[in-house]
Amino acid sequence: MSAPRIERHRHSCPCVLKTDSEPALVVRFSVVGFVVQTRAMSSVTISPTRSASSPVKGITGHPGDTGKLSFSVSPEATRMPSDTPWILDADMTRIALIGASGQLGTDLHRQLVGEIIPIDHTALEITQPDSIRTMLDTVVPTMVVNTAAYNLVDKAESEPDTAMAVNAWGVKSLAEQCGSRGITLVHIGTDFVFGLGGAGRNTAWTEEEAPGPESVYAASKLLGEYFVRSFCPQHFVIRTCGLYGRAATKAKGNFVQTMLRLARERPEIKVVSDQRCVPSYTRDVAEIIAALITTKAYGLYHATNSGGASWYEVAREAVRLAGLTTPVTPITSAEFPAKAKRPANSWLDCHKIETVTGRTLRPWQAALAAYLQETGDLLSGVEGVI
Repeated sequence: MSAPRIERHRHSCPCVLKTDSEPALVVRFSVVGFVVQTRAMSSVTISPTRSASSPVKGITGHPGDTGKLSFSVSPEATRMPSDTPWILDADMTRIALIGASGQLGTDLHRQLVGEIIPIDHTALEITQPDSIRTMLDTVVPTMVVNTAAYNLVDKAESEPDTAMAVNAWGVKSLAEQCGSRGITLVHIGTDFVFGLGGAGRNTAWTEEEAPGPESVYAASKLLGEYFVRSFCPQHFVIRTCGLYGRAATKAKGNFVQTMLRLARERPEIKVVSDQRCVPSYTRDVAEIIAALITTKAYGLYHATNSGGASWYEVAREAVRLAGLTTPVTPITSAEFPAKAKRPANSWLDCHKIETVTGRTLRPWQAALAAYLQETGDLLSGVEGVI
């Protein structure tokens, strides 16, 4: 399966969504045999190609079952609340946390208030609607927090049906069942939905700007967002980026731990310098998510540490903070080829979530230092720690 073909048709400039007038953009892409067209994230149509006329691995509710699938996404989900009160909901006390053992899930488990029921892969197969139904019937939650996803970005290029089954159709089933039961759904998204138009950009992306996925993984995650926003009225879709947390330190690792390991093993490490993002400490992201979901300000949000950086800059700072002297050399994406295309700039603007919660996300450098202190990797007395 080749990478998704993505076309963007520009109607006007700048590249910003308009929720109360003619949409500025139409985004059209095809992946896994489906053609997806969205107008300003308010109207989505998914149509099967000839090769997608049959169901995908038993997943129901996709266009291969019924033909064209069309739905609308409320524009309210992208608007900044003008005067959002801090509203505590006493009913939000029983939370099903999907992916509780992951990096973000682990920190959310510590931060969320209420009765937390961890849900792992043995208790839920998200690609099967019956499994979702059984979990909801058994747990009877008032809120579901979904941190799980198929996130093998490169592998998704050769396994698009699997990525779509988990990140799109499975999320659609979860959103439909939560919506029909009046359950609040918190769904974790990704910065990868921004790709097209990122090259040469020096500013962060807001929630109101049109996404443009450039990989199978990104496209599948974007569809998952659309399904949540369409089928579950009480929702929080929260995009984040470059996560690292304590839970992965002694498990499969994360970018920061990988860089420190390589710096200890090699005379030099080379890191991509032309991809700009915002590396984010899961503890900080979990704290602001926990604050957000105690409000009724449902919608689409960005949650990362502040400031933007290249992966090279992050690696260099991590090595410095750890007191290592291994040279860190910048290279281009072309020198480090990968199956899936990465965004040139996926820096997320978090003004909206900070305004709604009244909290400020600290700079990524300070968060990185705090993480390394927690893991025991921070060199005592190192200069420049905020």
